[in-house]
Order: sequence, then C-alpha cells, then structure tokens
Amino acid sequence: MKNKNNLYFSFMLVFLLNISSAWAACVPEDVNGRWNVYLNNEDGWTICHLFVSVGQIVDSNCTHSNGSKYAFGGNSLFTMNSNCVAKTQIFLFSVVTTGLSEFKNLNLVHMTFSRDKLSFSGVGRGNLGGNFTFTGVKL
Repeated sequence: MKNKNNLYFSFMLVFLLNISSAWAACVPEDVNGRWNVYLNNEDGWTICHLFVSVGQIVDSNCTHSNGSKYAFGGNSLFTMNSNCVAKTQIFLFSVVTTGLSEFKNLNLVHMTFSRDKLSFSGVGRGNLGGNFTFTGVKL
C-alpha cells in the first residue's frame, strides 16, 4: 500500500509541475512571431496577417469583408503584462489606389492571451465610435 501511495503522489507531483509550467506568466517575447487576427463589428469582418518583433508590429496586411485593404502603422505596439492581459492602441491605415489613405485608431480596450500564449481575444473601440471584437491565433 505504501508503494502505491508513493506512486500516486509521484504521479500527481509530475502532473502538477507540468500544469504549472504551462500556466507560467506571460513575458513580452510571447507576442513575437506571426499572427492571424480576426476582427468583427457591425460593418463586417476583417482578417489581418501580422508579424510582431520585440512587441512592434513590423509587417501587416488586412482585408475587410468589403474588399478594402489595410496595414498597421509603425507606432502600433503589441504587448502584454505578466497576467497575459493587454491594453494598447493600434493605428490602421487603409490602402487606397488614389494615393490617399484613411487613418483609423483602434483602441484595444481589453485583450487576454490564452494560458499557452498561442491565441488571444478581446474587445475594442474605434476612433469614430463603434465597438468590435477580435481574436488572434499564433502561426
């Protein structure tokens, strides 16, 4: 019986250690890499492909359901705190063939990363009003 209890205790200890390492705190480097982000509001949906390096969005392209193309501006940051929660602003520019660009400021009111840091979801508000939801998946 003693060996059986020791085996059970050992199994539980290993199990709990593995769970706790998967639930480790978030660090800024967790956001680096390629992401697909999906936004949805009353005007339609948008799909964005992002590349993040050192918390900065360095490459992006977005397509709205109406066919409009967008890119994130150079001041757009993508960071999170140790609790895996982020609150930041993103600057979005439309790509218009006339050479003019439309500016939008997206305020990410609340964004939470999953425990494995491979996805996130949240809510936001645009500078012209209107709320949106979003989800991201790390590639």
